[in-house]
Amino acid sequence: MRFAYREDQQLASPDDNHVVLTIDYAQNVSLPHAAETPSQWFFLSLWSVSVFGIHNSALERQMNYVYSERFGGKGPNEVISLLASYDRAFSAWRRAQRKTPRPAQSCSERRTH
Repeated sequence: MRFAYREDQQLASPDDNHVVLTIDYAQNVSLPHAAETPSQWFFLSLWSVSVFGIHNSALERQMNYVYSERFGGKGPNEVISLLASYDRAFSAWRRAQRKTPRPAQSCSERRTH
């Protein structure tokens, strides 16, 4: 399995239609987050947030989604919604990249007559 994953990663490129995404939830974080929790906070209900990461192997970029567990869990509906959000953002980025004019190779050479 790991060998096939690495082969797919090598085939992925930003200009191609081959995309490899790695997704995972990080450890939940309680807010406010402090190394030493003051005693008055111990019995309070702290906000617990989830961090969901999507790594694009072709671009070597990761997008993290941070949301409160009060508004969403870690089930399949949340994962599908976050992947759909990433797909919309990634599609918009690719459209912007195609529309951005790229300088020609010879732009640095100026010809004067």
